[in-house]
Amino acid sequence: MHSASTSSNDCPNSRDTRLFGRYRQRDRGSIYVDGLLTGECGHGSEFPSCADSVPTVLLCRHGQNPGLQFLQFKLASRTDSQQQTEIASITFPQIGSIARLPDGTYKVGPLPGLGGPFDTVVDFLQAWGHTAKFYHPAAKIIETCGSLANEISTSTTAFPRRIAELATRIAVRNTGPFPLVHPDFGHNNIVVDDEYQILGVIDWEHACSMPWEMVDFPLLLTVVPRAMDVPWSYDEHGVPTDLQTCARIEARQKYVRLVHEFETSLGLSHTLSNVLDNERGQAVATAMRLYTTDGKMGWYAKVLDEDAFQGE
Repeated sequence: MHSASTSSNDCPNSRDTRLFGRYRQRDRGSIYVDGLLTGECGHGSEFPSCADSVPTVLLCRHGQNPGLQFLQFKLASRTDSQQQTEIASITFPQIGSIARLPDGTYKVGPLPGLGGPFDTVVDFLQAWGHTAKFYHPAAKIIETCGSLANEISTSTTAFPRRIAELATRIAVRNTGPFPLVHPDFGHNNIVVDDEYQILGVIDWEHACSMPWEMVDFPLLLTVVPRAMDVPWSYDEHGVPTDLQTCARIEARQKYVRLVHEFETSLGLSHTLSNVLDNERGQAVATAMRLYTTDGKMGWYAKVLDEDAFQGE
């Protein structure tokens, strides 16, 4: 891991600045996204055809056929794991937004609507618990959840407060350095050529340094935490009834192995792969992300139930 050096500007060390600068430069200048891969492929196709030799972004579309879904899972595991390993190796001494200074270095600043920068994970989690707002208005829960609305509304309302109350238990690595995080990280923001070689990562507008406890899988591999999901999503053996969820869980296991391999090849500690392999930690991180940016309906507070959270 490339730790940040402490300075008046809270800047990362020179290697980190160069690497982060390389991603930023690709975002703002050297990569022009001229074409979007939206074609289809059959079940037996290895890759869909790409008509033009231009930088390409892989998009996930609702209702796409299984062949393209399989391709995206495959590419996500291969490309996202490499990029996320490199990105997370760039670390900062505080938690907050990342701003570029006129001299080309970077400063950690406050997070919009949350404050900071924060020196500890506990401070961050308590601030989140006191300020986080559910993505949807309360009326949407009533409209969507029918007979379960009151129960889900109560659980949803209680979730931020429970995060603040349990901050000291959630915080496994309370102090820095803290990893760089792309808030919309996934195959949709990774640019590849028509040989599927990675050219860069785009959309860095809201880049931030975050607690390791908040780092989760790329968006394509999101799995709703079982504790907050409806009971009928799993059978009596705890196996998901949805085949796509099963595929995501299998892809996540492969993803962790790939991250571990990339960490080893880069001479990094295995912090990222360990974080992603921690089921309870991932449940909390995913629930916090879904709460403010997605609005998935569910029993959020159940993710923090004593038995589920402590594994007892």
